[in-house]
Amino acid sequence: MESKDLAKDPEQESLLHSLEEELRSYLDPEAIDQKANDSKATLTESYGGLD
Repeated sequence: MESKDLAKDPEQESLLHSLEEELRSYLDPEAIDQKANDSKATLTESYGGLD
């Protein structure tokens, strides 16, 4: 478990930026999140929705 959030450390800003750029070169995190949420909503409805 991470005990200190290094993403908030100004000395890590360059590394964080380069890692995010690399991630986004492979996929669109927001689009993946939306697709997962849509899928979850469809599955929930197929079981009768939320009670």
